Amino acid sequence: MKSEKNRLIALERIADARLNKSFFLDLSSLNLEELPDDISDLNHLIEIDLSYNFLSEMPKSISSLLNLKILNLSNNYISTINFTNGIHYLLKKLDISNNLLYEIPDSLEVLMNCDEIIFKNNPFLNAIPQSLRSYDIWYILEYLNLTKYKETQRHYETKLIFVGRGEVGKTTLIKVLKDNSVTITPGAEETTHGINIDHIDIDVFFPARPPHYNHYFELQDLYQTFTYEEVNEYEIDYDYHFGDNYLARFYETFLEMDEDEKVGFITTTDLGKQYKIKKEIKTNLWDFGGQEIYHSTHQFFLTKRSIYIFVWEPRKDGVEEEFEYWLNIIKLLGQNSPVIVVMNKSEVRHYPIDKKGYNSTFPNIAAFLEVSCIKKSGIRNLKFQISNCIANLPHLGDELPKSWIQIRDKLNKIEKDYINISEFKNLCSNYITDFNNRHLEHISDYLHDVGDIIHFKNSPLLKNILIINPQWATKAVYSLIDTIPIQKKNGVFEYDDMEKYLNLEKYPVETHIQLLELMEKFEICFKAVGSPSIYIIPELLSNEIPNIKIVEKIKESKDIFKFRFTFNFMPKGILSRLICKLFYLLNSENYWKNGVIFKYDSSIALIISDKLDKKLDIYITGQNKRDLYGLIKNELIQIFSIFNMIESKDFYEEIPCNCDVCSIDQEPHYFRNSTLKIFIDKSKNSIDCLKSAISVNISDLLFLYRNSNPNKSIIYNILSALSRLQGLSRSIETSEDSRNSYISDALSQSGIISKDQSRWGISSSGHSIGEPDIIFEETTGKFLTFYEGINLQYLNKTTIISHIEKIINKYDALGVAEKFLGCYCKTANFSNLSNSYYEFLQTFTHESIKFTDVQDITSEFTNYTELKIFKTYYYKSERKISLTHILINLQ
Repeated sequence: MKSEKNRLIALERIADARLNKSFFLDLSSLNLEELPDDISDLNHLIEIDLSYNFLSEMPKSISSLLNLKILNLSNNYISTINFTNGIHYLLKKLDISNNLLYEIPDSLEVLMNCDEIIFKNNPFLNAIPQSLRSYDIWYILEYLNLTKYKETQRHYETKLIFVGRGEVGKTTLIKVLKDNSVTITPGAEETTHGINIDHIDIDVFFPARPPHYNHYFELQDLYQTFTYEEVNEYEIDYDYHFGDNYLARFYETFLEMDEDEKVGFITTTDLGKQYKIKKEIKTNLWDFGGQEIYHSTHQFFLTKRSIYIFVWEPRKDGVEEEFEYWLNIIKLLGQNSPVIVVMNKSEVRHYPIDKKGYNSTFPNIAAFLEVSCIKKSGIRNLKFQISNCIANLPHLGDELPKSWIQIRDKLNKIEKDYINISEFKNLCSNYITDFNNRHLEHISDYLHDVGDIIHFKNSPLLKNILIINPQWATKAVYSLIDTIPIQKKNGVFEYDDMEKYLNLEKYPVETHIQLLELMEKFEICFKAVGSPSIYIIPELLSNEIPNIKIVEKIKESKDIFKFRFTFNFMPKGILSRLICKLFYLLNSENYWKNGVIFKYDSSIALIISDKLDKKLDIYITGQNKRDLYGLIKNELIQIFSIFNMIESKDFYEEIPCNCDVCSIDQEPHYFRNSTLKIFIDKSKNSIDCLKSAISVNISDLLFLYRNSNPNKSIIYNILSALSRLQGLSRSIETSEDSRNSYISDALSQSGIISKDQSRWGISSSGHSIGEPDIIFEETTGKFLTFYEGINLQYLNKTTIISHIEKIINKYDALGVAEKFLGCYCKTANFSNLSNSYYEFLQTFTHESIKFTDVQDITSEFTNYTELKIFKTYYYKSERKISLTHILINLQ
């Protein structure tokens, strides 16, 4: 009965979708074993949800739906998926997780342009190392192809990261670990600036069972297990203590076994528990400078699949704060990587700490140790614990294509800091048969992920360079942060300053623009919109508020919209990252170390970071508060995800009470958003204010906070892309096509669906819109607007008139409400050119085109002089339409 009822529900929903030409069809959770009706005629569908059913294969009629963009087949029993070869599908998201796929379906090859394929919890993943399962489906397929019939090799290499405040002896400890006989002179060690990278080979004893055993291992590689106490007490020499005689009692039996029996013997008896295999592990040592100025930047290099050595020294003050910061940041970014807590300089003094309390809060702490680099005490214990941690790392012993290991080893032997993409292709082609661009992406993704190289394949500027010595890049970044003149200017520097502050032998001028792009990628600096060459490092901003009156005015505004985020632990650099992400909303210099003012359309937002109370307070005024709230919240949520922070566990969004008392109070009571959700789930309509005891309506309280996905005005995305083009103008080809292509790529990476002339044709409505340089679409494919770009070295009225006429009369047959004309200027006197352009627009007349209003709206977006924005209005079919002219100097 129930199955028949569900079948009828499915038929009803299909019929309704067919009748109303719906975009979405929900057939989830109906226990369907097959579709009750053919849906191949529903070409208007954009999204189908078939999750939580009993399907054994993808319904064949789905393969006929060419306009489908989202398909959810998760939580079924699917073992077969069939898309049709030769058909161009528009699918952007496919969820096939939690099914019975024992291999990756061949038909997925036709979905190479699909943005996201979710495939977790399928049987084919059992053959994939845990550390590789987060990669995309094409990466997994490539891995399987390379390992199925070809030679593989197990990967044994890891990273040891030393952290802690400055001058606690991290660098000295590394020296002693590498050479216990080295002479240590107190106070003689130079301060570490940024990050130093070294390596050491460590003998590690792995259990004699998978994945560490070898079918053909030599018997003398077996070693008996000893406890920590036994090793420490008897100082056992493994190599001397274990010889053939010691293991002779089972050698004869073992030798008579065939290979399968040997494997079974190792895995099913106590041999795998009692005995270990010794392997030499290359361990990369990352020594992090401890000065606070580096802390937010260090976060980019704190990675999972590492071991952390948190070094501290006993002092009278600041120990608790030090423990809280480093253990929390490792917990968030290291994702449960083991931590060894090392008290250095134990010969000087002792400081008691709550080991049980720390172990309870941070279960990833492997050991608390005390060492003295001068007396060399405790070093043996530390080595033992490091070896223990390495032996238990889950990613060690991953089976990788031997070609990847060979390529990696070859890169490590190249005595260069970086190579170009052509050199990398040539190197890879020596080790991979039928090498292609997909191979290139997969091997570079892997090497980038494990920290061997830095390669951003989707960046127009960085895709052609592989940084094979990451320390080369980090040294450059920290050199700029350490530069006194930049610090005195509160983080402000110009592109040409890099020639003064960087070693030109190490960092030739041609690499400077790429280093800047790298810093922007890491959100370490941002480029000032409207300035060709000014960059700003937010971490070096002044603590002083530039204009306290504006801050107070915003706070005291009657029409104000408040919310805040509070944290159990507040990582450093959250506000700096937010400034870098929303740099295009800075139309003045109202930003400082702990605060920023953003302007969006007719609204203004003030954000203040309070490190002591661990909170971010946000105040928004103006007519467009909801959209600005959505922009800020979305970017903050992305930043929190970088730190692996979870709402209600690591942070809370809080909104102020709107009762009569709190509405006029500068310090209202704040409700946690998560608490309000619980009340809503329990069908509670109201909640009591803890300040006034007045009951408030939850729906009214949440009304302003419901829009978290704003429809951001396209002009901000265009300005962001143009500003980046302005900074990269020395490296991007000067042709209109090259500049337009860069703008289109930059917009696409920011989430805007944009297509340049090589990637578009007829609009989805079927009407031709001519051939503008870039068009913008909604996710449904609906045409939104377009952008035309021209080179302009002087006031060439003929060129300008020609483009205006094409935009309005040829391209704009549909009467688009807002369009854009970008002028790539290259002039020594931009002020004269932009003034002349503005005067020209004010007097512009051409046949049927007449501008009814011309406005200079530059001040709404920037206070720098090398960018001008003019908005012109005209009427078409009795509708008021705008054309925005953006002039940017690329001199």
